[in-house]
Amino acid sequence: MTAPFEKLVSAPTIHVILDKLFHPKITDMLHAFIPGLFFVVCVVLGSPQFAKGIIASASTERSIQLFLVLFVAFVLGSALIQWVRLIQIVLIEFYKHLSDWQPRILNWRINRAAKKDAAKIPHVGQAAAPTGASSRTWRRLQAAQGRRIERSGEVRDTQRAWGEVATQLLERRYGIKVPYTDFDWSPWVKVLGIDQIRIEDKRGFLFTMAFHATGWGGLLASYLVPGIRIWTFLIFCLFLIVYGLLHDRQVAMSINDDGYQWRLALTYVLVELRKAREADGPSSKSDDN
Repeated sequence: MTAPFEKLVSAPTIHVILDKLFHPKITDMLHAFIPGLFFVVCVVLGSPQFAKGIIASASTERSIQLFLVLFVAFVLGSALIQWVRLIQIVLIEFYKHLSDWQPRILNWRINRAAKKDAAKIPHVGQAAAPTGASSRTWRRLQAAQGRRIERSGEVRDTQRAWGEVATQLLERRYGIKVPYTDFDWSPWVKVLGIDQIRIEDKRGFLFTMAFHATGWGGLLASYLVPGIRIWTFLIFCLFLIVYGLLHDRQVAMSINDDGYQWRLALTYVLVELRKAREADGPSSKSDDN
């Protein structure tokens, strides 16, 4: 089962602090300055004469020069973050197709192992595993098949819990009485609890994405300025990139994990139901009792 990607990073604490200090939109803009300013600093330190020549050719006033530096840092930082987002989209699509093909590949391997042992494809837990050199491979395949069936059972249990909570939410907040069984929930799955969706659940934490983009900005600066091509600096940039790729991989796996997505949906409707009960006041609590 895919673990929540929040466990991979410690960025939420810093992100929450910034949200308390600034408006969320301003916080998102500030993240773009991290990779952009890092790139500018690397260019200035690696080739001061080159940087001074570009800034001096633009204007002689210090205020305009400072504005140009900040503007270039913001534009470049935003572009680097969009590059990171593109990597995320590619990984999401890759794991989407991989999740579609994994059951087919597993069934093909089981068929292949069964044919090698001249046996029929057994159902999990019914037929004995074949003997011989492929017995260990067969056990691994059966264990993988068992985990897949177990995960599908967990998804069904979560869907059932979501339906129970959604039934109460529709009746309490919207006055819509629906039967829990024999009811088409398809139109409601993507609507109920939508107000509780966090952007971090769809793209990961922007603070981590900014540091990922910083690594790419450092590599770009080292390409343009040979003076900073030292192994310690390159290792630091590669560390940021690898860490960001691990974060993006976990985001992509979580988005394509049905169990994790249904647990998120259950959390959303639970939060919305709690808010609906709080809005009703003490009378609703006495009715429940």
